[in-house]
Amino acid sequence: MELLATDDAAWRSNPAGDVGFVNADSTCTAYYFAEIIETAAANDRSASDEYLVERAGATTDEIATYAEDGYFALTHASTPESANGEVASRNVGWDTDEQGILVAVRVFTNLDSTASQMANAYALQLECDAGINPWTQLHSLDEFAQIVVDP
Repeated sequence: MELLATDDAAWRSNPAGDVGFVNADSTCTAYYFAEIIETAAANDRSASDEYLVERAGATTDEIATYAEDGYFALTHASTPESANGEVASRNVGWDTDEQGILVAVRVFTNLDSTASQMANAYALQLECDAGINPWTQLHSLDEFAQIVVDP
């Protein structure tokens, strides 16, 4: 996954220096993670739910109850044009007194990370100020938070 933005975009590089982006109103921050994880899960969805447990600090039962299907935008590495597709993700969100949080993940179980030297697990964590719904902000990230493939 890559986050791509310009300074005049709806999302811009995080001035705090973290790996992530801040929306134009400075009410939401998006962080992304790419890593290699080991999983014995039978498919991408099950592996993504396992990873969601880890990233969200939730229990397996909470993920089974509250996680929803979502997507990441898809693009090609060799061209800036959209691949006109989506990559399925698993998403969960919650509120605290200080903020609304949404975590979206995808794990690719068939990706040989050793051979490709690519991460097989991707996550986007969106943290918004109290009163700002991160679910409503998620799709504004589509042009910036993309799964990048090289055909």
